[in-house]
Amino acid sequence: GTVGKNRQQKYLMNLLEDDSIPLIAISADAGTGKSYLSTIMALHKVLEKRSFKKIVYVKPLEAMGGKDIGFLPENKEAKLLGGYAGTIENILENIFAEREMPYKKQYAMDLIEQGVLQVEAPTFMRGMSYKDSILIIDEASNLSKADIKNLVSRIGENSRIFLLGDTEQIDNRVLSKWDNGLSHVIDKMKGQKLFATVKLDRSIRSNLSQLSVDLL
Repeated sequence: GTVGKNRQQKYLMNLLEDDSIPLIAISADAGTGKSYLSTIMALHKVLEKRSFKKIVYVKPLEAMGGKDIGFLPENKEAKLLGGYAGTIENILENIFAEREMPYKKQYAMDLIEQGVLQVEAPTFMRGMSYKDSILIIDEASNLSKADIKNLVSRIGENSRIFLLGDTEQIDNRVLSKWDNGLSHVIDKMKGQKLFATVKLDRSIRSNLSQLSVDLL
């Protein structure tokens, strides 16, 4: 039942719906709905259409200000969700709460226990291969060119990858607006049939959110 609130969002949803495009790069300002729409489409594909088996949510081990998350214990999901990958928790809470769906309050952990959701850090994905999965790479603009190549090359049969990022908000101090993983993919993959990209610049979060993007 989700519909795009503006032309940009409608275009993005058409791209996300099209399984013939395995790689989509979404360059977007804060509050434009990139994470929400990507997650809800992934849930639709996995839980309702069952065209994919699971969602793999990936976020760089980089906090605001460039601080690294450090060592991950055995319960890596708990540590990742406890701040660094907390975005997915917040999105799932909004999605399920709006629809009054019968999931626990710990939405992310509930889906992890069901095997529907997997939370990963790029550092620990080298050598892995993901089949029948949708990978959502959050904050791809905080990844280097080498990192993004390693992640995209993890994709196996019947899998897709959504790259999300905001080139105006980069926490990795060695990267710039033009020299980061997201920008690199958009530049090198343009014109390829397996790739599409969209730019979102209209905040739908609130008037204050849009004002902060414009002025701060």
